[in-house]
Amino acid sequence: MQTLHWVALILGLAGVALIIIGLRQQRAAAANRELVGGFGGPPGTSDVGVRDGFPEPDPRAHYPVGRTARLVGLGLLIVALALVVYSWLA
Repeated sequence: MQTLHWVALILGLAGVALIIIGLRQQRAAAANRELVGGFGGPPGTSDVGVRDGFPEPDPRAHYPVGRTARLVGLGLLIVALALVVYSWLA
């Protein structure tokens, strides 16, 4: 195996790791589905209620979390693929 292949392999593995880290961060930041807006659910539920003037949290607010890690991971995967294609063509 050439040195270029080893570099591509390391970059590819680092890219996959960063994508996984970014996705795990995003999932950890997602809103808890058990906590819902409203006022006074039945006894035993986890309905926390909201006061007037305080809207319930946006269900898509967790989308940007981990974006940088995912994008850097994707970039590393693209660079690794480009190195493999370059070594194949050269």
